[in-house]
Amino acid sequence: MALRSFTAPDGRSWDVWDVLPEQASAGAYPVRRVRDRRSPDPVLLYKGPERRVTERRRSTPRPSTCLPGLEGGWLVFSSAGVKRRLAPPPSGWEVCPVAALVRLLELAR
Repeated sequence: MALRSFTAPDGRSWDVWDVLPEQASAGAYPVRRVRDRRSPDPVLLYKGPERRVTERRRSTPRPSTCLPGLEGGWLVFSSAGVKRRLAPPPSGWEVCPVAALVRLLELAR
């Protein structure tokens, strides 16, 4: 996931990042992690895979939960409580000039 920040011509600051559903579901089922309550250090201790998930379910891929049209991912534009989404994310958006990001922001809804 890439993240960029830019200022639009109207002076508003925007953050933009991509969301790719296949990355979100890459770890098919949760990994069990706990925090040692006695330690002031908030480091999580790895306790192995979640034991409540059976082997049969672990090998079965999760069905896609994306809305139609979002399977390929999307860009999120966020500024002061306002969010917009543009699907699919155009290639090269991570390195394009700010003027191109502003055009993409105008296309986002």
